[in-house]
Amino acid sequence: MLSRKARMADNSSWIRNNRFVMMNHSRATIWTVISTLLSLTAAHAQQNLLAPRNTESDNQTVLTYSQHYLDAKNNAVEYTGILYLKLESLALSTCQLSAEVVVQDRYTGSEEKRGIVHVTKSFLGEHVYTYRYSYQIDLKKTPELQIDLAVGRPYQLNANTGFTCKEDSTCKLHWLQLKTNIAGNNEKRVLNGLVDFHRNVSEIWLPATSHDNALGLQKTLQQTISSCR
Repeated sequence: MLSRKARMADNSSWIRNNRFVMMNHSRATIWTVISTLLSLTAAHAQQNLLAPRNTESDNQTVLTYSQHYLDAKNNAVEYTGILYLKLESLALSTCQLSAEVVVQDRYTGSEEKRGIVHVTKSFLGEHVYTYRYSYQIDLKKTPELQIDLAVGRPYQLNANTGFTCKEDSTCKLHWLQLKTNIAGNNEKRVLNGLVDFHRNVSEIWLPATSHDNALGLQKTLQQTISSCR
């Protein structure tokens, strides 16, 4: 049997060891709580402006197009394809407005070479180009941000190359145009996984599926960014 002195020493050792375990447990619990609060704060700080309308049908637009023209050698060239446009994200975090737009162009083509007697038709292959646009606007530095509705062709369907579309014969879409009086908005475009350009611009164009969709986005943006002005 241990003496009283030995038992007291043993109890003191047990208390010290368990106090160390309890302190470590308390610290771990505190850090868990802090991490959770920080995560919740960050999630709350970044406001998803597409949340009320975050569905495929609300954010994605499709154009089915065809293109006919004569090349430099007077050969008839024809392309048919589908252009997908999607406003993938639109968010506000501490007066930093960010947007992501994805555009994918899938098309096939053929060429007719006219000889003196025969016409030879050759297949030009299938092509896929995926563009990812990233935008950043510091609303504190751009208080004069103007948000307008617009109608126009996508960059990929140049107005001078004979395009016609099934959904709209002129291949025009609805857009939300964000315009500032200075070229202070950051735009980056990645084409098939490689950075195509990274620059500052004064205008940003966000695709919308319809006039009503563009109008709803316009109202959401105007209400949300008013606190940053």
